[in-house]
Amino acid sequence: MTGKEPHMELKFQPKNASITMKVVSDAFPKGKQYTLNHLVNDVEPKVVETLNNAFGMLVDGKLTATEIHKTDAVYTEE
Repeated sequence: MTGKEPHMELKFQPKNASITMKVVSDAFPKGKQYTLNHLVNDVEPKVVETLNNAFGMLVDGKLTATEIHKTDAVYTEE
């Protein structure tokens, strides 16, 4: 060792959002959750409304809840 260790720096890595939607149906009376991952972190309310309407047409049941999960940032050592 020369006394000069490699410099470790923190690298910023933005994280993405995910949306969890809960659907209640005859087959799942307590509800079944569907999650979409790796979405843009700044999801607009109008986009969520459009997604809910489209998703509601694709599943057999009633969409009862939507949650948006975000992680602002993660710092990693390199």
